[in-house]
Parts: sequence; C-alpha cells; structure tokens
Amino acid sequence: MKNDNRNEQNEQRDRASEAAASVLSLARARLFTEFRYLGQAIALPELKETYNTTGISTRGGSIYYNPLHVIAAWKEDPRRLCREYLHCVLHFVFLHPFVSSSIDHKRWNLACDLAIENVLREMKSDLIECEDDAFQSALLDEIREKAGRVTAENVYRYLNEADVPDDTIRSWSSLVYRDSHTDWYSNMHQSENAEAEQQTGETDNFSQSGISETELKELWTNISESLDVDLETFSAGEVPDGTLIQNLKSLRRERVNYAAFLRRFAVYDEEITVNDDEFDYVPYTFGLTHYGNMPLIEPLEYKESKKIRDFVIAIDTSGSVRGDLVQKFIEKTFSILSERESFFQKIRLRIMQCDDQIREEAVINDRQELDSYLKSLTLKGFGYTDFRPVFERVDELVIEKAFVHLKGLIYFTDGYGEYPKSMPNYDAAFIFTSYDDERPEPPPWAIRIVLEEDQLQETT
Repeated sequence: MKNDNRNEQNEQRDRASEAAASVLSLARARLFTEFRYLGQAIALPELKETYNTTGISTRGGSIYYNPLHVIAAWKEDPRRLCREYLHCVLHFVFLHPFVSSSIDHKRWNLACDLAIENVLREMKSDLIECEDDAFQSALLDEIREKAGRVTAENVYRYLNEADVPDDTIRSWSSLVYRDSHTDWYSNMHQSENAEAEQQTGETDNFSQSGISETELKELWTNISESLDVDLETFSAGEVPDGTLIQNLKSLRRERVNYAAFLRRFAVYDEEITVNDDEFDYVPYTFGLTHYGNMPLIEPLEYKESKKIRDFVIAIDTSGSVRGDLVQKFIEKTFSILSERESFFQKIRLRIMQCDDQIREEAVINDRQELDSYLKSLTLKGFGYTDFRPVFERVDELVIEKAFVHLKGLIYFTDGYGEYPKSMPNYDAAFIFTSYDDERPEPPPWAIRIVLEEDQLQETT
C-alpha cells in the first residue's frame, strides 16, 4: 500500500512538473514577443524546479519555481505568472541580488520590489496587468513623492533616513511581493541551503553551473549595458518612458575609491627624514669602523615626499544636509588624511562650515589638533546653501599667502546651492551623498563624485 501511495505521489509530481514547465515556457514566449528589447534578459535565466520554496525565487542567475505554485498562478490568471517572471528578470537586470549580506534585508527587499513594480507599471502592458495594480499605484506614488526617483538605491536610502517602522515595511512589502529574495544573501544562508540540498538531493548553488557570483554579476552587467544601448534602436512607443532607462543609467555610475581620490591632492615637498634611496652606507660604515665611530658623511635629513600639506575641507551645513552624514564624512576624511603615508608632519588644513555664509573656520596644523577638533565638533548654520563664500574666502587666503602649496578644496554637500561662476586656481571637488538627476548642474570645471552612505562606513 505504501509503495502504491509513493508511486501515485511520484506520478502526480511528474504531471505537475510537466505542466509547470509547459506554462512557464508559454509565459516566457509571450513576454519575449511583447517586450522584444528585453529578449536576451528574458531568455537567459535557467528555470529550475524545486520544492524548497512555496513560490518563485531568484538565485545564482536562475529562477527557481515550485510547480504547484506555477500551475495555481496560471489557472488564476496567466498575467500573474507573466508578471512574476518578468519581475524576477528585472531584478537580475538591475543587479539587485548582487549585494552585501550586511545590508538591511527587509528594507533592501522592499526597495527592490518597489523599484521593479514601478518599472512594470510604466510598461503599461495588458500582458502583465494584475488586480492589485491600483493598490500598488497609490503606494508607488507616495514613495515617489517622498523618495524622489524610484530606484532601489533611492528608496532604500529613504526607508533608512525616514526610519520607516517595521510594521509599515511589512505592510508595504505585502503589496509588491512577487518572489522570494532569501537566497540573495547566500553567505548568510549557505548552511541552510546545504542542509536542504542534503535532504532533497537538489543542488542549486552558484558552483553548479561552474560560474562564480562575481562572473555572474559581470554577465548581467554586460546584459544591462547592452540593453541600455538597444533601447535607443526601438521606436518611442515600444519602451516605457523614463523609469526603465533611468534605472539602467544608474547602473553605469561607478563607485569611487575615496581614499585614492583624496591622495590625488598630494604635492611634492621636502620632509625631514632619512632618504634611504640616496643614502650611501659604504663610506658611512667605513668611517664608523676605522675612525672611532666617526662617520665620513651625515645621513641626508631631507627627502622629497608626495603628501598632503595645504588642504581645504568645506562642509555644507544647510538645513537640507543631514548632520550624521556630515559627521561620518569628516571621520572618513580625517581617517584617510591622518595616515602616516599621506600627511606631512606639519600640515595646514582648513575646515569651513558654511550654509549661506561661513559659520566657522578652523585651522588644523597637526594630528593632535585634528583629533581635538573632531571630538568637540558642533555643526553650525542650517540656513540655505551658497557655495560662493567659501571660494571667496579661500581666494583671500591665497592672496594673503596663508597657503604654501594649496592643492585643492573638497565641498561636502547635497548640491542644492549657488555655485561660483569663475574657475578657481586650484582643484575643487563637490562630494555628493547620492545620485540625483534633479540636482543643479555644477560648473564644468568642478570635479563631481558621489560618496554613498555605505562607503562612508567602509574601512579605508
């Protein structure tokens, strides 16, 4: 009797597997026809059956599905399955699964789902319309109003900055949930997956296909870049306006090595130290040996070094810039500048706090003064933003010869302010805290980089 039941269960599974594979292939074919510009991305993921999930999940470049869920979704409404599949594909296109396990999972999951559902909404296709679209639209409109452009990064930043309660996170997540993201954080769930694989005989890890996660990310990055180019060849009516293209463009923005960026401001100067490259030890030791500990030459006391000596850090203390980010930025910058290899023993570092006018100007000459300043740091200002007073003040200091070798100035800001029109006689960089297409365009001579919040927390 037990064998008969087992055989019947196996037959039911086989029928379910065959039916699920058939409807998934049909859903993919429909999507491929409807969204030709996404053809490569739609066709690439390998479909893998598993009973380790109750629905659909993405992992390792593959889409995992429970056959029973696929069949139920298709019976309920074929558009639902098409929506779920395309939702998974766009996660790969926007590189959402390739994230550090240290990120806040709940908020990142929600941010990614909101970004994807917003793109799907703008596609305006009957093939992926669902009954809950009206509820989603109200939420997406609210998120856009609060967070700005609806990308995963923007929404994630808003969820953290606004300290959105966990109950709200769960409520919003239920409105945009399509697939499980559990396996994105593979390092944390490796042991759980291994145990499940031993029990079921399934092996759904990255190494199964012989490709590493790094290689997989590179593969999908290339697909995303190709898609960005391909969109230009399709007629205006075939692609959604705005959101899809904006999300793709955001992927092209590379993260900056802030430590390496700061070191570009270093200058050559002489420092009192033994120059090992030029010092000749042969006559020196000969004199010590033969003339009563009297060296024939003295070691060279000056060595030309490329380090930071004169430098200006300007902090935007207007009401729109978060105080905790300013604190993190200063700590990060000080940490880099305080490296023994980066600083001269004597420095001239000026730190200016400015909103519409300079609120404080501090002069730092050595590491001890720097540490003392950081401990007693109090932000001042909180008015509107005007960058010009800082540049005017630095120009005055240059005329007064307060600097010997002023290499540059960095300005930490959200970018919403009045920029100077004239190019200064030194390098000037504006360090922004996020990507923002609505931000006023800095002058062409300015160096512009984005230093995101998670980079401020990274160790140098």
